[in-house]
Amino acid sequence: MILLNFIPDLYLQFAIFAVIGIGLILYVISILLAFFPAFAIYKSSIRAISVIIILAGVYFFGGYGVEMEWREKAKIMQGKVDVAEAKSKDLNSLLAKKSKEKSKRIHVKRLVVKQYITKEITKYDNTCVIPDVFVKAHNDSAEAPK
Repeated sequence: MILLNFIPDLYLQFAIFAVIGIGLILYVISILLAFFPAFAIYKSSIRAISVIIILAGVYFFGGYGVEMEWREKAKIMQGKVDVAEAKSKDLNSLLAKKSKEKSKRIHVKRLVVKQYITKEITKYDNTCVIPDVFVKAHNDSAEAPK
């Protein structure tokens, strides 16, 4: 069936209708052979072959119809996928923007905490006592921002 994708649809329809037409022509010939006694013995075999050809053509026509339905469904689903990809791209850009803003806030908070720590260290550097304010500032710098 994959090879049918390379054949234009018009040619496929033509081939299917040609098979059905050949079967119908053979069937009419089998009916006309009844009027010629010399060829009457071939009537039943030609009729059987023509019925088989007609049935094959109808089978191909049904398969062609199903193939066209699946192609239409595939086009619809591809359209839905394209819409979902566009929406995903928009959401990804929004997510990247939010992530960048959050990263910027983290960087600013770290700078503020770093400046605060350096300011507090200079006050208590001589005494070598670690005050609770310094411990709190250190813990705040290690804490994830909200």
